[in-house]
Amino acid sequence: MLHWRDHHALQTVVHVVVESALARISDDAVADVLSEIRQAVLDALESQSSVTSAPPTATPTAHSSPNKPRARCIELPEFLSPERSKVHFALATPAASPEVPRRVLDLSPEPAPSSSRGLAERLDIAPANKLSLLARIHDSPTLARIHGSLSLPAHVHDSPTCNHLSRDILRSIFFYLPSSTHGFFDLIQASHVCRLWRSCILKHAALWSTIRGLSAAEYRHLVTIISRTKDLPVDLQIDLRSRPACSPRALGHSIQRHIYHIRHLEIFLGSGQVHEWYALAQGLVELEAPILESCTIWFPTGIPLPPMLFNRAAPRLKSFSAHLELLPDICPALRNVECFEALYATRHPTETELARVTALCPALTSLILDLPPIVTELDSRSAPAGLVLLPHLKSLRVTDSNSRTGVSVVLPVLDLLKYSRLRTLQVLTPSEATLQALRSAMSNIQSLYILHAPDSKAQIGIQGDPETLCISFLSSPMTWIDAVLQHQGILRGLTGLHVGMSMRSSDWEQLFAATFPCLHTLTLYICDSPSSALVVILDYTSAKWHLPALRTLTICDREPILDLEPFARPTVSAASLTRFIIDTLQVATSGKLQLTMDGVGFEEKLSGPETAALRCVVAGLTCRNYPC
Repeated sequence: MLHWRDHHALQTVVHVVVESALARISDDAVADVLSEIRQAVLDALESQSSVTSAPPTATPTAHSSPNKPRARCIELPEFLSPERSKVHFALATPAASPEVPRRVLDLSPEPAPSSSRGLAERLDIAPANKLSLLARIHDSPTLARIHGSLSLPAHVHDSPTCNHLSRDILRSIFFYLPSSTHGFFDLIQASHVCRLWRSCILKHAALWSTIRGLSAAEYRHLVTIISRTKDLPVDLQIDLRSRPACSPRALGHSIQRHIYHIRHLEIFLGSGQVHEWYALAQGLVELEAPILESCTIWFPTGIPLPPMLFNRAAPRLKSFSAHLELLPDICPALRNVECFEALYATRHPTETELARVTALCPALTSLILDLPPIVTELDSRSAPAGLVLLPHLKSLRVTDSNSRTGVSVVLPVLDLLKYSRLRTLQVLTPSEATLQALRSAMSNIQSLYILHAPDSKAQIGIQGDPETLCISFLSSPMTWIDAVLQHQGILRGLTGLHVGMSMRSSDWEQLFAATFPCLHTLTLYICDSPSSALVVILDYTSAKWHLPALRTLTICDREPILDLEPFARPTVSAASLTRFIIDTLQVATSGKLQLTMDGVGFEEKLSGPETAALRCVVAGLTCRNYPC
């Protein structure tokens, strides 16, 4: 026989596991499996003869019989969408849903329990009527507000069933509380189940070390929340745009008090929050930041950063993000920064601003620009002043064709190759000048990634890293790609090729004519339903593709860079895939090809003869996120 607290605790465990998985994996097949797990646990709970409940304090009325069975704890529903699951979670944990008003969090330690009264007593709702009230919450916003205002149990008790779970297991569960909710509200909710849970939550510092997405009310408890982390490294995000219920000066004091163990810091302010910035900045200039590794300060149209940032010392600060126009002329705390990201810009950066970045960050190896810089002097005899001082730059990412001010004369991105030995160059939405420069500059690049915006005529990508060069064609390539494919210096070291499954016939002929002697990974993306002008690669069998080193073939439903997801659940024909492997790839005889289906299903049955024939021509078949 289960006590109501054990019943509620087990349901909370199941809910936490299911909700955390649903928040991170949206695949229908995984959701169905999780629903089966949920139902299996609920069936086990149903098998109990009864669920005991503490006697209510309310006296029986004429509408309720004294011998009527006690109302049971709210059960978890069948599989629902994540949005509706949030509402159902509010039934068991009041005000946990974003749609329900939140109560003020009580993070203070609570006294030892002095009473064994049940949940029904504290809610002051007769058990016979509680289920009917909660059942109507979905359809009544007013009832939802009333339910959200109900307080949680004022005391916690031991739970024999929960004590069977070790503290390590409980802490792992608490780490995966639903990620769709904000701040630490779910941790506080779970801490009211029993004393063991409360002890695990309040005394385990790592649970509190990532402080993000706080609600306006939770900012009042920032000092208490950070104190829960003890001396562990803290990842802190402060968003003053949400108008927290705490003064910026108090937040600045909190930062100053704990700056010695803040590892990552993010500060967001609105364009008009100048006074808030002055109050908050007091906590950023008094003390050093000994373990700070990354810092982001978002303050558009604001004022320059203080030169005494972090008291001139942040020895481990390697990544810094800010607006170019806010950088001061002197800031010793940035001298060890290796990666600088220029946040959203309303205008093109100037050479002077780039020179300031170089002066502030002499160890800079990675630069991310939202817009390409303006060229003021087009004299080929002298390099731009802001770029000639980048001797250590190894990685550059810049948005090329993204002019917001109508400026047409900008620095061609690949001109940077004249002044620096780049190992990685990423060009988002490249301009025509950049595309033309590719023909003569490809030999100087070890890794190149080019991406067109989704609404452009062509989506092309060449991506990679300093060790592996990968070319990605996300749609119909343009004419300049022919020169890239014919560049033997690139193709000799090419080990990974990522291709959209639909292109023109001429593009497939051009691609199949190239030789890839070292290619061992081929990835095919299904981004959308092909148009009549495009040909699916599995149906293009007029040419042979010589890939002697190919070992891995992956078919995906999602392109990781653009994050393009098809409208419908994609499928491929197992028979067509078998023919493609045998006739086009010519690797069936070796029996060493590993096939992976990632989010893509077969048109035939998974246990059908077509799929069985496919298994015979590959060394192994792996299905991830397989659709139903």
